Amino acid sequence: MSNPVSLAPGDVMKSVEAEQEAERIKKIVIAEKSDKLEEERNLLQKYVYDSANPSPVIIAAIVIVSLALIYIIYLIFIKPCLTGEWVDIHGNTWDINHNIITGCLDVYDVNQGKKIEGKVSDNFIEIANMTGVWNYGNTIIFIDGPTYERVL
Repeated sequence: MSNPVSLAPGDVMKSVEAEQEAERIKKIVIAEKSDKLEEERNLLQKYVYDSANPSPVIIAAIVIVSLALIYIIYLIFIKPCLTGEWVDIHGNTWDINHNIITGCLDVYDVNQGKKIEGKVSDNFIEIANMTGVWNYGNTIIFIDGPTYERVL
């Protein structure tokens, strides 16, 4: 059997007041949840905004590291090196040690046992008082001087 609903004015008023109270509580809970969701939305929006653009320091660091990496790759794999044993047209043997970073040369005359300092800039070579051109391969041609060939 179902519970009979009282139609007495007092019972109807209590029932209406209970429904109104329930509706009021429901609206309060919805408002609280709405406020909480609004706070979460604001926090999320702030987080997205803050992380949308990286710091200029990070961008500068990435650029510097990238340039350094490109330079290191150039030095190791691309830049030609003079290091090796070279022979001039008179049969004299020269042992050249090339510092690829600074461009300095340590030239050791194997026949006479003396060491000479030199410098290379791009493909121009200066050893002692001789200036020459290197073809990035196996030949150095000095102005008014000998031609060196690399011993392979």
